[in-house]
Amino acid sequence: MIRRLAVFLLILANSPLTGADEADRHKVDMPAPAASALREEMLMKLQALHQVEAALAAGKPADAAPFVERHLGMGAMGQHAALPPEARPGRYLPDAMFALGRQSHRNGSELAEALKADDRPRIDAALRDVTATCVACHSTYRLH
Repeated sequence: MIRRLAVFLLILANSPLTGADEADRHKVDMPAPAASALREEMLMKLQALHQVEAALAAGKPADAAPFVERHLGMGAMGQHAALPPEARPGRYLPDAMFALGRQSHRNGSELAEALKADDRPRIDAALRDVTATCVACHSTYRLH
């Protein structure tokens, strides 16, 4: 399921619907170990979004909150600190991209809190904010 979602998002990201022409996206250079760590992090973010959808469909939004906080929220910050320096993606990110990432984590924590509270309007708003930062970053930057 995650693989199908990832393929769908790759197709969407490369479709004309996003308005992001490949030539308009900023290339971000980093060593292969850092790029790999960043890609793994992005997959975990997709899994967190999937957890939200599954929990909402089951009528148990609070069940997704811990996973969302750990992999999408502020709880995910610093997860690469134990890696060797060349495998830590944060040190290679442009400042604006890093700021988008921090905002994404703040939005993820808000989503986790909304899930815990089972507050559907707040969940919907937080989910929109999370995906908006995803779209903004992926529309603006690409790994090189």
